[in-house]
Amino acid sequence: MTERPVDSPPDNEVRLWLARLDDWSLSRLQADYGHWLSIAEQARLHRLQRTFSKRRLLLGRVLMRKVLGDYLGGISPAAVPLVTGPHGRPALAEGFVGADAALGERRLLFNLSHSHDAVLLATATASGEGEVLLGVDIEWIGRARRIDPIARRCFTPDEQQALLALPEAERLEHFYTLWTLKEAYIKAQGLGIEAMFSRPTLPGGPKSPWRFHSLQTPPGYRIGLALSTPKPAKILTPRLRLRGKGGAWWGRRWRRLRR
Repeated sequence: MTERPVDSPPDNEVRLWLARLDDWSLSRLQADYGHWLSIAEQARLHRLQRTFSKRRLLLGRVLMRKVLGDYLGGISPAAVPLVTGPHGRPALAEGFVGADAALGERRLLFNLSHSHDAVLLATATASGEGEVLLGVDIEWIGRARRIDPIARRCFTPDEQQALLALPEAERLEHFYTLWTLKEAYIKAQGLGIEAMFSRPTLPGGPKSPWRFHSLQTPPGYRIGLALSTPKPAKILTPRLRLRGKGGAWWGRRWRRLRR
């Protein structure tokens, strides 16, 4: 198996790493990468009943461990000290000495999201003064669903009115665009999904540190990215290849966004 290392990115560059479940069988993931998981992760995997859920958890952990291991100076993916933070969000263990050696004064940020057969990881590094926050959400839009009750609970009255004013054929895409941006925003702040019920409003304006980006790719999905940073940033999806006998993953360069 050949694994291409992740190069060290400049500050305020957000990278999006995409993996697709359809490229991997559970048996191949376990055979090639199962040894990367911690004891706690293996126990969690064992508790899951559905094969689909096992594949998604395993692929997400493997993706994080590969990318973060390279960010942390090329350490073994199995050595990445992942822990479960508030609201089940993965985080690096506090006081990890390898982070200081590999990153220096820079801070490593990452956020994971999944929907249907897609697993998405957002990463960034930052240094200097000022708080930097990062959140990402991906949603599959390939199934019909009743969006009006969800909009009434999670969108502001103005947002609901704008949604209802659209032609019916356009409402679903607009709903997912706004939903993914809002969920990315609350995830960036370290909040759980229950925060959506408070109908959060996305901050904006030239003086706001928040930047929001919506991507309509890969086909059939919507991605929302929320980034709070005092500096300009660009977003790209670099190429990552991890190849085993059963498949590969990679990220295509969709676009670069600058603010």
